[in-house]
Amino acid sequence: MRKQIGSLAVVAFFGIHATAMAQAPGSFDGNYQVVSSTRVNQTFVQRGGQMGFCPEARPGPLVIAQNRVSYITESGRRLDGTVAPNGQIDIRYADPTNFQPTRVNVTGSVDRSGIVRLRQEGNSCSYDIVWQRRA
Repeated sequence: MRKQIGSLAVVAFFGIHATAMAQAPGSFDGNYQVVSSTRVNQTFVQRGGQMGFCPEARPGPLVIAQNRVSYITESGRRLDGTVAPNGQIDIRYADPTNFQPTRVNVTGSVDRSGIVRLRQEGNSCSYDIVWQRRA
C-alpha cells in the first residue's frame, strides 16, 4: 500500500511539474516563418457599392517574446498582441486617422510543436495564416 501511495505521489509531482512547465511564461518564444496564407473571402463591397477583390496576403515573420506577439501585415501595418499561457493569441488594431477607421482583429493560437494558426479579420478582407517556428 505504501509503495502505491509513494508511486502516486511521484506521478502527481511530475504531472504538476509538467503542467507548470507547459504554462511557463516565454515557452512559445521564437521567430516564426509563414507557411501559408489563405483568403477567407474573395471579394468585398467598397464604399459606393463597387465590388472589390481581396488580394493575396503574405505577411512577414511573426515573433513571440515574453507573452507578446507581433508581425507585419501584407499592407505594412505592425500588429501587436498577447499570448496567454495556454497559447491563445489575441491582437486588436484600430487606426482612427482614416476617413473610414481601419480595424483588424486577429485571434488564434500557438501550439507546443511551434505552429501558429491565426485568423486576421479586417474591414474588408479576412485571412487564415499559418506560421512555423524556425529551428
